[in-house]
Amino acid sequence: MRIRLRIRPEQAPGILAGLVQVSLAQIKLAGAAGTYPVKEALQRGAQIRAQGILPKTPEWTAAVAELRAQGLPVIYYERLDPEEEWKTWEQLLLDGYGDCEDLVIAVVAELLAGGHKAIPLAYRPAPGLWHVIYRYADPVFGWVNRDPSKLGGMAGAA
Repeated sequence: MRIRLRIRPEQAPGILAGLVQVSLAQIKLAGAAGTYPVKEALQRGAQIRAQGILPKTPEWTAAVAELRAQGLPVIYYERLDPEEEWKTWEQLLLDGYGDCEDLVIAVVAELLAGGHKAIPLAYRPAPGLWHVIYRYADPVFGWVNRDPSKLGGMAGAA
């Protein structure tokens, strides 16, 4: 599901939480609770990039097609979404790319479906710029911040 939204910053927490719940329902309906296909797809994208292959190149398209033929999705971070469409877990897996809030919504929903504690967080790293990460209850380190955009290929991500 895609939702086209232009919001004020103070609206982000409620919208993020709502889309996490929609994504959580999609995960449960798909019988995917306790699995982490988005996180794994981000890792596959990172492995392709580690070979020097960048998204939107013929080499990337070929590598992704080969993995998808094996039933293995690949996801990467795409910074600018001119329509500002917020995606659910299911849509992110179908599209194969998303910006920071799309990645966080899906990863947090997967973690919650797997019985973990996680929450999305929006913050302002610079004037006029917002970024979304998540806070995860790590059993060893306690609450830690994680940024799936970094794994997805965002340069300079926290």
